[in-house]
Amino acid sequence: ELVTIYVGPKRKGFTIHKEIICESDFFRGAFAEAKDGKMHLPEDNPYAFDLYAEWAYRKRIRDGHSESYLHSLYDLYIMADKFCNTKLMDATMDKIQDTARNNNLQDSLFTEILVVRAFERPV
Repeated sequence: ELVTIYVGPKRKGFTIHKEIICESDFFRGAFAEAKDGKMHLPEDNPYAFDLYAEWAYRKRIRDGHSESYLHSLYDLYIMADKFCNTKLMDATMDKIQDTARNNNLQDSLFTEILVVRAFERPV
């Protein structure tokens, strides 16, 4: 069975196997109540969700090398926290550190925008 998750304000659609996405308690609960197999995540980053979907299927995070990729990893970490996925949180933090070190992006780790984003999210 397939479900569709619409992400971001422009509602980018992701079609995913329900069995795969419902490994997360967050989605299991959401799709238990959703009768139409659709879910909306308007506040989340579509690129970060794409990384999340890849993790759900492959249990790996694709490589990147830019500051914008690093920002997407921060969004992925916040998303993994929201979805109560501690394994992905750990893997994302490792990827953030490796990406920064391997691509000389250490100065990008603690920019004001990333610190604000981390602390303004709802708990």
